[in-house]
Amino acid sequence: MNECPNCHFHNQPGAKFCVKCGTKLTGNSSNVHNESKKKQQPRSPQSDATNGLNNVFTYFVASVKHPVKYEAPGEKYLGYISLGVFTVLTWLVSFVLAMRINGGLANESIPYSVLHKMNGVFNTSLMGLGLIIALLGLLSWILGYVGIHFVMNNAMSLSEYTNEYGRFLNIGIILLLVGIIFAAVMPAGILMLIGLYLVSLAITISGWALTYEVLVSKDFGSIDRFYVLLVITVVVAIVAVVCVSLLWGSLSSQLSNLGQELIGRFMGSLNQDY
Repeated sequence: MNECPNCHFHNQPGAKFCVKCGTKLTGNSSNVHNESKKKQQPRSPQSDATNGLNNVFTYFVASVKHPVKYEAPGEKYLGYISLGVFTVLTWLVSFVLAMRINGGLANESIPYSVLHKMNGVFNTSLMGLGLIIALLGLLSWILGYVGIHFVMNNAMSLSEYTNEYGRFLNIGIILLLVGIIFAAVMPAGILMLIGLYLVSLAITISGWALTYEVLVSKDFGSIDRFYVLLVITVVVAIVAVVCVSLLWGSLSSQLSNLGQELIGRFMGSLNQDY
């Protein structure tokens, strides 16, 4: 019998229209109905996770090979993943440097009380500086979208913009990973400096991403795109100066106390000699 896909009435074989509701019948409606049921079956969470990982891997590899030529896909989460990983790695650099400096100081003949304070100063300064750099990167990302979407009247969504932005950050992620490895496991000296250079280059790439996304925007607003980029850069620079000033203010008292203790110990050693 030829089952109607609309009312499920069993028509005679070969019927072209349902005698009950008039729906057009194409082929074996029961098979079509069964196929539709198969298509409506929910996918397993494992298959969804596998497809998601494949999408992330494809997005990462393709954008590294052709960051400008590659057109980012429509999945909403890909750019956010790249942005999150890049931000975490940017902060992780400061953590690695703090551990290396603390390890180097521990090998020196420095009194424990002074060493403890010196470690505190280095940890606070480096970790704070890493956090500031990570936050400035996020600020550049969101200000770029504000400039493109609201000032230059570009209709792209935040996820689409982030996918485009993340194409360049994926290259920065590779540089950050290599730089962290150099800074963490290599001996101090030229190799560690190479690691710091790679990290600096990765951070610079985030600025290139912002520049590219703003300057190649297809829409023009009331302000030329060059001045939109200039305003964003100035705002980020002002925020950077304010944040560094606050960090320096919190460190100034620690440096003052540490300097007084070092001077006191030096003068005490001179009195003992005489």
